[in-house]
Amino acid sequence: MNGKKLLAAALSTTTACWPLSVEASKRPRVPTMQDLATVWVGGNELEYLRLEVSESGIGVLTIQDLPHAPAHAYRVTRAVLHEYRVNFAVEPAEPKAEPITVGGTVGAGRLELRIAGRTLDWKRSIVLERLSDLMARLDAVTKRAQELSR
Repeated sequence: MNGKKLLAAALSTTTACWPLSVEASKRPRVPTMQDLATVWVGGNELEYLRLEVSESGIGVLTIQDLPHAPAHAYRVTRAVLHEYRVNFAVEPAEPKAEPITVGGTVGAGRLELRIAGRTLDWKRSIVLERLSDLMARLDAVTKRAQELSR
């Protein structure tokens, strides 16, 4: 194949794929407080979080800093949602809970949060998912494993 035919073939392939990439770049709809109002869970290698938020933006955040350690509790006094960004006003609900800031982005079925200490200099990124989604997935894989082990 000569250079002109090769270029024409490459351009026609690229042009044929163009609508797919345009379609894939559409942003999901902007989340609402109703979307945010649920129980969220998730963590990383050390920390695990549970965040419960009502439609009014009030709720409870609990954080387990290390496996097998007791969790610390926080009151969520306000959630401010602006398009895909969310910020939570949180207050320690007990003396051992360190003052923190919590904010991040809301995605399709997930919260990507950034948590930082206000008195100590530390930051963490944590992804949370809906507890209902986690339980449904856990149920599906558990049922399948039980079917295979019979």
